[in-house]
Amino acid sequence: MILNVKCASFSYDGITKQFEDISLSLRRGEVLSLLGRNGTGKSTLIKCILNILTLQKGEVEINGRRVSGMRPDEVAREVGYVPQGHRSVFPFSALDFVLMGRAPHISTFSLPKEEDYEKAEEAFGRIGISHLREKPISEMSGGEAQMVMIARALAQEPSLLILDEPTS
Repeated sequence: MILNVKCASFSYDGITKQFEDISLSLRRGEVLSLLGRNGTGKSTLIKCILNILTLQKGEVEINGRRVSGMRPDEVAREVGYVPQGHRSVFPFSALDFVLMGRAPHISTFSLPKEEDYEKAEEAFGRIGISHLREKPISEMSGGEAQMVMIARALAQEPSLLILDEPTS
């Protein structure tokens, strides 16, 4: 299993359950969609899968490893994440922003290598947005920025890709 969530429960206040006893699994190549009303815990579950939030009960495994025992960079090597919305106030070019997705593969205080630029360019090509590579992300439409976010996640070369409300 690439993703295995077992009996997961979470509460922000320790009283009201955001979700309870959720179990799901996903094999390589499968697609899973979580559907539900606003405020039912879908994004919270995603944050627990990413080990941003800690489950109250249960466990999450990615490629057989418990996320609770993984460092953030280890999770980032395995999971590409595209959040619901992202607005950058800094005028990073789309290329620089996509290169940030390579961070889990670049040593601390190191600069991106040729391979990192190649992976970024490959991601632009896969999405069909090469024409945006020099455009500042702070000047993009919501749709353009969303496509750049997806390219960044692909450049990460994750084994699992999580998109939170990808059609928004």
